[in-house]
Amino acid sequence: MILLKTNKNESWQFFHEPNRGICQRRGNHIPQLLYPDGCEDFDANCDEQGRIHIIATNADRDLVYFVHDGRNWQQHTLLKSRGSAVAGQFRLLPVGRWQNLFYTLTLEDRTLLIHHIIDAPTAPTVLDCVEGSFSCALSDHDSITLLYKKKDGIFTREYQWNQKQW
Repeated sequence: MILLKTNKNESWQFFHEPNRGICQRRGNHIPQLLYPDGCEDFDANCDEQGRIHIIATNADRDLVYFVHDGRNWQQHTLLKSRGSAVAGQFRLLPVGRWQNLFYTLTLEDRTLLIHHIIDAPTAPTVLDCVEGSFSCALSDHDSITLLYKKKDGIFTREYQWNQKQW
């Protein structure tokens, strides 16, 4: 379950119900179905403008992005699944007006760590091959730090947002 507080002090809850999909509840209202095809691995956040962002996959393993503008939900497919690739471990980090999406993409015997700036003109970037889970955090200076494990040990990487480089 993910609990968010918007800049208008509204509380939103997002959760997955088996055989139902991703659901939402605003405040104490009755839960509503947001995405019936949504799988249990998803992430959500609220940006400085009060927009809510959600990333999820569906049963076809497509990568689907939702944004709530204060009135309506918009849905976009970011990545159509092909073959046996599986995306997961989603982390959304807002920097300014940009959503930074980090996730893993498992292809046969390797797992890739991906950085995707949603709505940016650049393609997603493969950062490294990883084993297991990863963590990411945003600093006060708008740099993003990643912590992940590889066969050789534990690694960290830092993305300098103002320079757009790792």
